[in-house]
Amino acid sequence: MNLSKRVIQFLALAVVAALLSAACGNDDDGNGDSSVGQPTQAAESTEAPRETATPEAPAATEAPAPTEAPEPTAEPTATEAPAPTEAPEPTAEPTPTPTPTPPPPPVVQILVTNDDGIDSDGINLVVQALMSFDNVEVTVVAPATNQSGTSNTVSDPAPTTATETATASGYPALAVEGTPSDSVNYALDFVFAEPPDLLVSGSNDGQNFGPFAEISGTVGAARTAASRGVPAFAISQGGVTVDAEHESGIPFMVEWLNENLDDVLAFEGDVAPVWSLNTPSCGGVGEVRGLFHTSLAAEFEPGVRMFNPDCSSTEEDFDNDVAAFLAGYATLTMIPEELILAPPPY
Repeated sequence: MNLSKRVIQFLALAVVAALLSAACGNDDDGNGDSSVGQPTQAAESTEAPRETATPEAPAATEAPAPTEAPEPTAEPTATEAPAPTEAPEPTAEPTPTPTPTPPPPPVVQILVTNDDGIDSDGINLVVQALMSFDNVEVTVVAPATNQSGTSNTVSDPAPTTATETATASGYPALAVEGTPSDSVNYALDFVFAEPPDLLVSGSNDGQNFGPFAEISGTVGAARTAASRGVPAFAISQGGVTVDAEHESGIPFMVEWLNENLDDVLAFEGDVAPVWSLNTPSCGGVGEVRGLFHTSLAAEFEPGVRMFNPDCSSTEEDFDNDVAAFLAGYATLTMIPEELILAPPPY
């Protein structure tokens, strides 16, 4: 074991003392005392004292290893400051509830007929014009042969069959052996489960203005439909002395329908309205001057040249449809309800 510094010093003093004692020791005879007495213990031996005789300095006590600080324990939950709540992570934007798509409007059902017969150019051009409208379905039921001037007469017995055929351009149609009114009644009774929204009759070869409205098969078909609650539009093109120029009248029909179809569809009642359009054929002299809304002439003025419209006229003041037509205007009139419901003239 290692000796401490104090033990080493003690041993060194003991060695020195032994050396001094040897140099100045007594005689063998014991004479003469030394003035300084010998220490009793030191004279016994010059050897270094035994370990047991010399108190050994306690071994240096090593400093205890520092006690490691205990690991901190979790603080009591009661005194622990609450951890800040983390903001929730943003979630995806909620998917908006889609707005329900409104159902498409119901298809507008239009019945087309005439009095010139299924093969005429006028009805073919009307069908082609109506097919240009969106959301429209056209059904053609017309006389198999020319029935001009038959007014609103009906056959007895009424036809109960029809023949599948087509217009001049190939549009599917049904031909009825009977009058224009027979064709309308057949369509309403046997073709449509629900009444159509509108009847269009024409386009007729020849004007049906003034007193002609009463005997016209074109207007007669419209009257029959209206008497059964279906709004109707009759279209006639001036002719007789010139060829009927249907291409000049049909655009007025299209324009009017674009502006008024919603009102037509909104109609509810027992007796529906009838509109009658008459357009002059100018025969190469001038052009149609526009559309004139007026009333139906009750009679023809004496001396009126009812088949010679003048599209170059500059006249502007008119009392009825005949006067406006002969001055080059297309005319639009409402058929009076009493005429709609009147029985056939013959």
